[in-house]
Amino acid sequence: MTDVVEIVQVAAPSLVALAAIGFASRQQTREFRHARALGDRAELRERLDESAQELRRAEGISGAARGLLLTHGAHFGEASGETLKELKEAVRDVELNHERLTIRLGRNHLVVEAHGTARGHLKSAGETLLLVASMPPATIESTDQLKESWEVLKRSLPELRNGQQAFVEEAVALVGTELGRQENRWQRYRRLRRLR
Repeated sequence: MTDVVEIVQVAAPSLVALAAIGFASRQQTREFRHARALGDRAELRERLDESAQELRRAEGISGAARGLLLTHGAHFGEASGETLKELKEAVRDVELNHERLTIRLGRNHLVVEAHGTARGHLKSAGETLLLVASMPPATIESTDQLKESWEVLKRSLPELRNGQQAFVEEAVALVGTELGRQENRWQRYRRLRRLR
């Protein structure tokens, strides 16, 4: 019996030490996962914010180009050089952000689908504006293509705006913050009770 007691006295501290090491290792792993999840969420929030800004910028440039088309009509191509250059850059930026979101969230995610819808309407408006700008003024005045292009723009720009709003709503639902949220007494009581 004395041998058993001696073995237990020698082995017990070692077992406790091993258990403490195992617990500390698990705790570190959990903390690392939590920190990584927070970092990923912050990075995703930043990417979504950037994507929303690019869509809004592209929407504004598309609207400005549409205004130039209204103002200059057949001479749109001559008057819209800088605006169309900005529009091409904006479309490119939206495309890059869409690819980044697809890589990050997957092709079938609601946020990516909403961004893709807005991107599609932006591309439609951009392609139409570039087509009209490439036409010689004499051709524009004598063809119905300008009317068709105008109808495409009338549809695509409001749809772009709606798509951009849908994207923002989905992004907020995914990583929305609770800043400015007011909690009532009952919610505060429950939250504080959980902390104890």
